[in-house]
Amino acid sequence: MAAYNYYLSLTTYLEGIQQPFSKTTEFIAMEYDVDSGLVVHQPTGTHIEIPENAFQDSLGNAVTGKVTFKFREFHSAKAAMLSGIPMQLASDRGQFMQSLGMTELRAFQKGEELKLRQGMEIKVDLASTAMPDDEFQLFYLEEDKMWNDAGNFGTQGNARRDTALANLPFPSETPVDPVPDSADFIFELTGNYKKLPHLKAFKGVSWKMIMENDDKIPYWALRLDWDKIKIVQLDKKKSLYRIDFAWAHEAKKGKKYSEECSIQATPLLRGKKLKKALALYEKEREKYEVMLALAEEEEQRLRKQADLINSFRVREMGIYNIDKLQKMEVYAKVDLEFDFEEEFSPEFNRVMLIMVMEETNAVVKLNAFDWDEVPVCNTSTELIAVLPDGDVARVSPKQFEQKINRDNTSEHFLRKVVFTTERIDANVYAEMIAKETKEDVFL
Repeated sequence: MAAYNYYLSLTTYLEGIQQPFSKTTEFIAMEYDVDSGLVVHQPTGTHIEIPENAFQDSLGNAVTGKVTFKFREFHSAKAAMLSGIPMQLASDRGQFMQSLGMTELRAFQKGEELKLRQGMEIKVDLASTAMPDDEFQLFYLEEDKMWNDAGNFGTQGNARRDTALANLPFPSETPVDPVPDSADFIFELTGNYKKLPHLKAFKGVSWKMIMENDDKIPYWALRLDWDKIKIVQLDKKKSLYRIDFAWAHEAKKGKKYSEECSIQATPLLRGKKLKKALALYEKEREKYEVMLALAEEEEQRLRKQADLINSFRVREMGIYNIDKLQKMEVYAKVDLEFDFEEEFSPEFNRVMLIMVMEETNAVVKLNAFDWDEVPVCNTSTELIAVLPDGDVARVSPKQFEQKINRDNTSEHFLRKVVFTTERIDANVYAEMIAKETKEDVFL
């Protein structure tokens, strides 16, 4: 009887969060005054709103003063695997969760974990990698052990991101270089100074014509001997002028001919004025480039956010998951053996095999007694086993697919497959995955 009970203890799956490594998916922690409430916005697009005076202690007393809110979100199978949060139903391990986003919310004061007060709700807009279908549900990990239905959620576009993108403050105009380049059209005004004495002020001054992209240079206008030339200042700061040309002539038999033309131009500077203008141009250009770089950086940051968000309200702190339940019997099952089984017994050492299916955002855990229950799934699968000697034994998705696929596996027969694993120090592997999932921005 003692031996049988020991066997049962070995084959039983532990409930709740079973973190496989000392390293886990990190929380974001922020301290705030509970009287003021808190709004949290993440680079993924996730948005959380905590109302004022939302928490109570273990005795049911309303909490005042400073509170530390801790939050993390999971958008990849590897991040979920690193956390140790279960992705299978304890009541039916033949089903696993395909996640469209998971989040964990905690609050503490002086080391004590807090609860939400009666009637209080936290609004959560959780970033989503895709549009969920009707099979997806919102789950809550009751007492950090059992997944239960958590009510409704709604999916919509990321309006905050779209509004922010539309209102990005890009610099409207580039500084104007006072020194012309080879593409600029340069000209001088000529005319009868007796008839047009006001032109004397611009004698010998070169002008740069200001043109829009589709403008053509009016060479014909600059060849005529105009009767009237009027110069009107449009913008003193930019030294921008409009030059109006007019010409009229009466021919024989009283027939009249006339032409009119207007262009925008800026006078080119010389000497001290040019030196001063160049110094100002360099200063304005540097400021423009800084502003432009900041705006482009903000645009890149915003575009990394998710296109969609799943919105719901929580009345309890803890872990929430938007999932679709999938059955293990996807196609067929295989019986696995590994090279490390020659060193020690995986059954007596409680070695857990973790299937990480990144494409479907799912994590399946199997103890050594169930390694003949591994499903042949039509998705990329990585196998991870944490060994007693402090190593991780890994089978890459490519290696898994080469040995286990629909072409070489029959749905009618149980096939034995032996893997030679890659051995990695568990701490090194955990650090590598933590860095990978942290940089895996929508991602």
